[in-house]
Amino acid sequence: MGFVLHMRVLLRHDRTEHYYCGNCDWTTQGKDATDFETLERALEQVTNDRLDGMSIVIRDEESGKEQVFNLDEVGAELVKI
Repeated sequence: MGFVLHMRVLLRHDRTEHYYCGNCDWTTQGKDATDFETLERALEQVTNDRLDGMSIVIRDEESGKEQVFNLDEVGAELVKI
């Protein structure tokens, strides 16, 4: 029997804490947000829609726990490298 992770890659606005649903739609519920499946897809969406003040959220659907990565902070660290 294999081990399956139920993780979703979401975008969340830092100030409002609303999750991105695509087409400039937002929701307060992570379960209703668009799952970008990969970090690359999430970053492409931020760039294509010119979204500011965003975080990438990795959400474990089984536990409901989230790990949040602020894109401004991540970008500042990448510039240092």
